[in-house]
Amino acid sequence: MQLVAGYMITSSSTEAVFTGVVDNYLQKACDQLEQQDPRYSNLLLLAKKTSGGKATRTGIVPFGMSFEEFSELFDKAFQTAVSLLVATNDYPLERADRYSAILARVFPTKVFFKRIEGSVSLVGTPSPDDPVSRIRELIIARYGLVQNLELVASLHSGEGKTVAMREVVTRLFDTRTSIYQIAKAELQPHIRGSKIGDSMESKDFDRELLLSFGYTTFSSLARHIYKSHTKGSNDSRAALRKRLRDNIESITRGVGARLDPDQLQAIDNAVFAAFYNVGAVIEGFVP
Repeated sequence: MQLVAGYMITSSSTEAVFTGVVDNYLQKACDQLEQQDPRYSNLLLLAKKTSGGKATRTGIVPFGMSFEEFSELFDKAFQTAVSLLVATNDYPLERADRYSAILARVFPTKVFFKRIEGSVSLVGTPSPDDPVSRIRELIIARYGLVQNLELVASLHSGEGKTVAMREVVTRLFDTRTSIYQIAKAELQPHIRGSKIGDSMESKDFDRELLLSFGYTTFSSLARHIYKSHTKGSNDSRAALRKRLRDNIESITRGVGARLDPDQLQAIDNAVFAAFYNVGAVIEGFVP
């Protein structure tokens, strides 16, 4: 089973397939078809801007749906979208035959996810148009970062989880991901308007916390916390939680934030849960 099924839409038609049909009528067609077939609900998750050029769209197949099933649904949605375009603009009916689209399956291999066409600048900043960034943004937009990838990693152990996907998922967390982004809902009531909140939003908090544990990446500390908590003794788990809380308290004092014990405990719980869940996702893939 492929963990993340990606696709790219292209076309050889001379008509305005993307600005006309895909961008303006394809979702409307899905909304219409959803009345008879619930599979059309949330069928589309598309990125308009990709490294493939203006005449392409990149997307991901809904989790739990095969590419073959998606292709059938997409074909019907596209034909319906063309009909809506023709009817809305009062075009001749025969014009509908001039609109066509090619749906190409994208396999998320190591080669596919390599940075392409100078997508890393001289200072090493990832391009927002590279495939990893595009798919990452699509995933977060639809499902939420940790919750969605927990679903991906929850496949039965007998199914094929790949090293390539583990590396991709690890990069998703290590690229522009932060504790604040993952645990914002849990943290906001306790950090809003405080200096520690500013530190978290700027990712200074993350950097200090990683350094306090001797790590340089989010994923490496997440894996450490997850494995230590799941495989360690009761004493080692207690020691880990104490160390995390002490380090958080130290960072809080360092930025001059004043938190009461309940706030500190809530932040500690949220931070621990964020790292633990990320670690669980990454460790869910076969190394």
